[in-house]
Amino acid sequence: MHRFFAQRKAGDLLYLVKEDIKHFKDVLRIKDDEEVEVYIDGSGYIAILNSYAKDELSLKIISEIKEQYEPNIKITLFQSLVKSDKMDFIIQKAIEMGVYSIVPIETKRSIVKKKDIKDKKLERYKNIAKAAAMQSKREFIPSVADAIKFDEAKEILDSFDLVLIAYEDEIEHSIKDFEIKDKKNIAIIVGPEGGFDISEVDELKRCGYKSISMGKRILRAETAPIALLTMLYYEYNGSGLL
Repeated sequence: MHRFFAQRKAGDLLYLVKEDIKHFKDVLRIKDDEEVEVYIDGSGYIAILNSYAKDELSLKIISEIKEQYEPNIKITLFQSLVKSDKMDFIIQKAIEMGVYSIVPIETKRSIVKKKDIKDKKLERYKNIAKAAAMQSKREFIPSVADAIKFDEAKEILDSFDLVLIAYEDEIEHSIKDFEIKDKKNIAIIVGPEGGFDISEVDELKRCGYKSISMGKRILRAETAPIALLTMLYYEYNGSGLL
């Protein structure tokens, strides 16, 4: 069953955003009596087509979806800025994996800088996030925040129950050294193509955040966050599945 996100709800009607109407009618060619899943504000519904016009499509609610599929744990990915195609891949796959939100950050070795993330590129990131959420049947669209600098990231990390830094030179600690099951709000920080500068890791560790090894192999910037998310979900619920 196809899944959509509504922009508003009025009584028993749900309205799709304008850019999804063509996808609904012309790409998927959903029939008038075909049921679809529609989510808004974290609530899900089974609905069928109610009315269609060029710029407006409404769906009539048939029933409410009671089951909840989102993990109880909320993981925010602080991803160092990487080249555009890699960032696209990371956003897409991290959302498929179940990440709660993504914060792009500029670190010392980032080839892409905060100033390079113009409105058009951020809009692209958000469109990728939305498409990934629809494809993987998420209950909401995880946010992709405006890019921030390393020092700005430090100012908001204290709000998390646990902060883990994926660091290739860490030799003492792994994810196994930390209790994940009792945490509800975790931040993971992943470096750019050239890895973190050691001064950045030292600064984060002085703040009480924990660096962890990802194993004996050096992972690419776009592989590391996906591998780390898999490890976290396994530690949290005993499988790599959400």
